[in-house]
Amino acid sequence: WCLTFIAVDLAYYWFHRVSHEVNLFWAGHVFHHSSEEYNLAVALRQTAVGGVLSWIFYMPLALLGITLTQFAACYAINLIYQFWIHTRAVGRLPAWAEAFLNTPSHHPVHHGVNPEYQDRNYAGVFIVWDRWFGTFTPEQQEPVYGLTTPLLSWNPLWAQIHQYVAIARNVRRAESWEERWRFIFGSPSWRPARDGGPVAIPTVTASTFLKFDPAVPSALAYYALVHFVLVLPPTLWLLANVETLSVGALGAGCFYVALTLTNVGGVLEGRRWAIATEQARLVSLGAALIALRLQGAVA
Repeated sequence: WCLTFIAVDLAYYWFHRVSHEVNLFWAGHVFHHSSEEYNLAVALRQTAVGGVLSWIFYMPLALLGITLTQFAACYAINLIYQFWIHTRAVGRLPAWAEAFLNTPSHHPVHHGVNPEYQDRNYAGVFIVWDRWFGTFTPEQQEPVYGLTTPLLSWNPLWAQIHQYVAIARNVRRAESWEERWRFIFGSPSWRPARDGGPVAIPTVTASTFLKFDPAVPSALAYYALVHFVLVLPPTLWLLANVETLSVGALGAGCFYVALTLTNVGGVLEGRRWAIATEQARLVSLGAALIALRLQGAVA
């Protein structure tokens, strides 16, 4: 069990590292880094699709004879451990812990957009992997959090797919198969020579970085809050009943949740399309409730 836990963490290190250094994998991981704050909620800011290719890195554990039960338990503990390090409320730990474990001092570096913090500190539990493989950087100053190319949106759907869209656009304008390959499997910063070569990361400080925080009319803010709260119960119900619902019912429920959250983001940003889609959502919801009432499904 101890060896399994260590092996799972080593596999996670390489999956996490590739998720930053290969554009296709970065497209699935970028959502986790899109927050311009750093708190426990960021740990829950997880991709919907980024884990699809993670099996590649964990398959060797199965070939070594590690059972599914061992893997699942150790993977869960590994994931839970990483929750508490997403905080600025905890300072440096004792020297032995800082040398051996990933801590709330080491992990903020990983989320920093400062040039000196780029692609560093990939560890899950044991920071020794970064020390051994040359990707460790200690925290010297408070990082600036977010993306080097800011998302500038509250739209959760766009946050999930925007890097895939960027890859598709670059592949479409590529002039050779080599360029297409590099846009997909090269570094996220790679650009052809005609575009000036690799993207340079600008120097940034807390005083010069402008967070995405546009003014929102209070009425819109309250409207978005109410509908965000209202979509939580059906979301929890879907999660609790995912194994018993039909594919159609599950798909409809997921579509409704995704549409609501997307519309909330659009409303907060004052997008014109959000007015039409939100009206359509409310009309459809009202019609569905009336239909269910007539069928006796709701009181």
